[in-house]
Amino acid sequence: MDAAVKEGGTITFWSWVPEMEAAVEAYERAYPSVDVDFEVVGLDVETQLRTALEAGTGLPDVTQLQQTSVASFVLSDSLLDLTPYGAADLEDQFVPSAWDSVTIGDGIFGTPQDIGPVASMYRTDIFDEAGIEFPTTWEEFAQAAQIIKDKTGSYITNFSALENAPLAQHASKDRMFSWDGGENLTLAADNPDVLKFAEYWQDLIDRDLVSTDPILTDPWYQGMASGKYASWIGAAWGPLFLKSAAANTAGLWAATDAPQWDPAAPSYPNSGGSAISALATTKQPLLAAHFVQWLNADPEAVGVLNTEVSLFPATVGLLNDEAWLQKPDEFFAGQSINKVFGKAALDMEPPVGVPFSTYYTTSQNDTIGAALANGTSLPEAYKAWQRELVAYAQEQGFTVNE
Repeated sequence: MDAAVKEGGTITFWSWVPEMEAAVEAYERAYPSVDVDFEVVGLDVETQLRTALEAGTGLPDVTQLQQTSVASFVLSDSLLDLTPYGAADLEDQFVPSAWDSVTIGDGIFGTPQDIGPVASMYRTDIFDEAGIEFPTTWEEFAQAAQIIKDKTGSYITNFSALENAPLAQHASKDRMFSWDGGENLTLAADNPDVLKFAEYWQDLIDRDLVSTDPILTDPWYQGMASGKYASWIGAAWGPLFLKSAAANTAGLWAATDAPQWDPAAPSYPNSGGSAISALATTKQPLLAAHFVQWLNADPEAVGVLNTEVSLFPATVGLLNDEAWLQKPDEFFAGQSINKVFGKAALDMEPPVGVPFSTYYTTSQNDTIGAALANGTSLPEAYKAWQRELVAYAQEQGFTVNE
């Protein structure tokens, strides 16, 4: 790789984050012989990748992916295995669950870029009006939901289809989904813990104590700005959305750990995160592998990604950096929220996903999403989701462990 980088060349990089250009420029300053042709493709980058793969033309050398989508591209043999390029040496630099998302079978198919540890972001003014503290357990959360509604008229939170899987995994002692990189696939979207979780939220929905608005839509943004929701059990990327959607509420927020099902055995949900991978079709595998590893592991690059691109770090070095941990956030009344999300990040669960991300999302919307939209049974929706996932997986030739 060193010789290839010295000789130089051109690689193409797709991303949905325009600000990523700052990191690309830092790489080109460090390695002036290499030209990175950076293209902002948009949020549908994975759809465009699949189209280009089918056509066999127009593919980049390197791409940004959702961590939960990496497996689906590995399934189609579309990603370059970075093991021969020394990627295993980087494992200790990353949060274990993030590294888990790019390590499938015996291969390493990218480097983690940002992660989505989940914590509680809540309106201090609404909780003060209700005269209660933010709950530390889900049992207390249900009790607090009634108090919040009675005394303030707000919902304690919003429960959306897009966020259900990380919270369901948080409630489950066993992995909901896992894949060994071969024929064996575990699917357990209806295990007993998940069904208890569904019954819990169904009860809150039935009592009109939580709302079920689709996340990141106009009604949801308006709800955040108006105080319709007293909290958001959301990922570390959440504060960016709050600061944009609910700028009028600056200084009224605080962050703390997500409630626990069993305080004696705490777990931390994982909601989102991206990875950078090289395509198996690249004509410049040495340059592509070098860029993928530098971008997410080099200290300068990690700093640029956090400060200039506003990505939550996946590296344990920055997560343990005292200056970063102590950084105050004025939107959260000067609280150092990095401490809260950073603590969750180091011990968070592996990402929830299967090696067919497109069908996974479609079936989730058709079952969980439909139940929330139509007011039908959430536990029955999880059972239906499981049936759909198992049937599809078996059609694809997987041996399914339920």
